Amino acid sequence: MFGIKRFIYFVCMMVLLTTISSCANNPESAATDTDLPPNENADLLFTPSPVNTPPHTSTPEEMVTSTPSPEPLPTVKAQCVNDISESQKLDLQGVLVLNRPYKQVDFQAMDESGQYQAFDYGFYFFNLNNKQIIKSISDGLLEQVSPDGKYLAYIHYDSSGDKMFLGILDNNGKAVNDFSLFIDGGWQDYYNWQNSELIRIVATRGAVKVSSRFLDPFTKSHSLLKTDWNDTYNPANPYVDNVADWKFDRRATKTFNVYGANILYDPTLTRVVYPKDDSVVSLVDVESETELASAKFTDWGRIPSWSPNGEYLTILNHEGNADEFYIVSKDGGEFQRITNFAEELGFATITDYTWSPDSTLIAFWLNTGQDEVADGEQSELAIMDVSSKQVTRLCIQGISTNAYDPWTMLHPEPVWSPDGKYIMFTQWDDVDNPRNFYVLVVDPTTGELENISQNTAPIGWMIAP
Repeated sequence: MFGIKRFIYFVCMMVLLTTISSCANNPESAATDTDLPPNENADLLFTPSPVNTPPHTSTPEEMVTSTPSPEPLPTVKAQCVNDISESQKLDLQGVLVLNRPYKQVDFQAMDESGQYQAFDYGFYFFNLNNKQIIKSISDGLLEQVSPDGKYLAYIHYDSSGDKMFLGILDNNGKAVNDFSLFIDGGWQDYYNWQNSELIRIVATRGAVKVSSRFLDPFTKSHSLLKTDWNDTYNPANPYVDNVADWKFDRRATKTFNVYGANILYDPTLTRVVYPKDDSVVSLVDVESETELASAKFTDWGRIPSWSPNGEYLTILNHEGNADEFYIVSKDGGEFQRITNFAEELGFATITDYTWSPDSTLIAFWLNTGQDEVADGEQSELAIMDVSSKQVTRLCIQGISTNAYDPWTMLHPEPVWSPDGKYIMFTQWDDVDNPRNFYVLVVDPTTGELENISQNTAPIGWMIAP
């Protein structure tokens, strides 16, 4: 019954949002949403994005106003991984959180929205020490592990499929807290761990209005998040606005709910980054409200991300035929470009990236094909040392699960181990004709690779119980 209700709900919302998207792309029929009052009783749960995503409309003139790296950047190098034998195993510790086995393995079958329909709801805890499943949860989705690896948050529903709850589990799979996400007269639609103590929750109001809160998942106390920073950019119509490509709040930008969801606080809550007019990105001191840095990017750049220690912010900018990494200190100054993919590789698209727990490395998915990266296409795993700016390609193909099922996944990938020694990711068995896929773990230093499981997907890596 749960699956049928959820299926009907998603189909209905797909039709609704497709209609909205059609109106948004027709100026004569589009309604103006910017002056609508908040709907305090809005009961909007997870909704699919419109089928037709607005095309990228940036121009070559929309280049970043910033400073190149003060020293020549090192040449990209290759360090190919090696499959290890069955008798050899990596020294893996902790608990993996993995999706439950897939309902089907025919990945050529898609629904009308072009998304693979393979995930089952639910996940399980896998102890790496004894290779045993600790606990299995059958009704969870949108799971996220806290930055310190101690807790997992996930969404689940009551038996009717109408009421939404946020569950908090420890690394043994035991419930720490569980409560309704109906807060201050509205349902909270999605969330992200802000740091290891707070969760950032977002609630839609009306068609495009968003309110954001910081929530303590242990005490359930919460407070509104300030979103009205000086000159904050407010798109008149998010369906045709490229600020949605920020993607740090993956759920919000997939549903084009960018009002308030495009305000990015650092883990210490002392700095905030947000978009201003004319594709300008601003870094501001929260207490004094002083602007510490700003730069003009192509369509505000993509996927801004704070290092876990809050010392640095990275953001991607598309220049010519390549995505490039830029970085700025929390203390401000210039945004500096720290990669040179356009010159070295010619073409480069970065589909996702994550900081290592110690804030020294960045793992990312690199695609060097000349065509636009399609959903479900594999890329190459690469590592960057932030201090030396050395980029190393690991010569192995893989994929972020967000690329082929963004509606059930929420976490960034690749996934780092809590000690920063290993990286977990997903790989198809055949790029041209995928039938099976594997969860793999690689040691980026030695290049050793271990196969963990088949036909599941990585969610997170928790510390040992």
